[in-house]
Amino acid sequence: MRRFFAPVVEPLLDRIQARRIVEIGIAEGGHSALLAGWCQQHGGQLDLIDTAPRFDTGAFLARYGEVATLHVGRSLDVLPRLTAPDVACIDGDHNWYTVFHELRALFAGGEGPVCVFHDTGWPYGRRDLYYEPADVPDAFRQPWQRGPLIPGHPGIAPAGLNPQLCHAVHEGGPRNGVQTAIDDFVVEHPGRFRLVTLPVLFGFTILVPRARLTPGSPLEALLDSLDLNPSLRALLQVEEAERCHAMAAAQRLAPLPRTPGAPYASPVRNRSFSPGQPGVFCRGARLIALLKRMLPKPPSPPLAIV
Repeated sequence: MRRFFAPVVEPLLDRIQARRIVEIGIAEGGHSALLAGWCQQHGGQLDLIDTAPRFDTGAFLARYGEVATLHVGRSLDVLPRLTAPDVACIDGDHNWYTVFHELRALFAGGEGPVCVFHDTGWPYGRRDLYYEPADVPDAFRQPWQRGPLIPGHPGIAPAGLNPQLCHAVHEGGPRNGVQTAIDDFVVEHPGRFRLVTLPVLFGFTILVPRARLTPGSPLEALLDSLDLNPSLRALLQVEEAERCHAMAAAQRLAPLPRTPGAPYASPVRNRSFSPGQPGVFCRGARLIALLKRMLPKPPSPPLAIV
């Protein structure tokens, strides 16, 4: 999320003149620190929600405690207890059930906040990820297994990205993925929201209640500037798929530390893997070796006479 702060999130905060912000899913706290710094400069208050923050929260609160409050727990348990925010940054549990019900909680009391979401493209825009499968009721949980993902492969792939995580076995279909949850929530409230989606860096979506928009307002002008024409969107989607293939290949060769009890996919030896153009990644080393054999050897340097 932090890579979207300067070009997208901060301009939104400025134009909304936000006074209360909630962030769901804070991980290592990089984006949280940017939000807290903004709140210090602009008199805002920040609520942070995560089941298991992965950074020194004591040091963070020592620096930002006057503007930030940490809530350790599940978002669906914490949100009903909070003062309604002006902006919600949602990057927590990437599955339909959690995101859909986070939206219901955020908009239960009236106009609702401007919401920004990360991971609305591949792989989790149309496929559920479960950090704790038991937290999702059976009726809303897709069949799942641990295993890797690659773009264009609707199932669990033989090699690819995030092999240690719990993924829905199949991509697409009803009640599956973050962007699907957003779309379904918007359908429940026809005409109430404006959506802007950015197909980069695993996908980013902005949801704005139309009640917050007035013609010619700074907020509307910002959304217009971020909305992509079809040609540019198609080009960025191609580039994003290539980037994701490359990341999957890199992770395949240098996998993340294994979750205890979660097996890796089978070894990469004797398996082909394509980053978008068949055979390029796997055959690259052999191609370089062949070229070296074809090129003439450089002359040896003359011997020094002493």
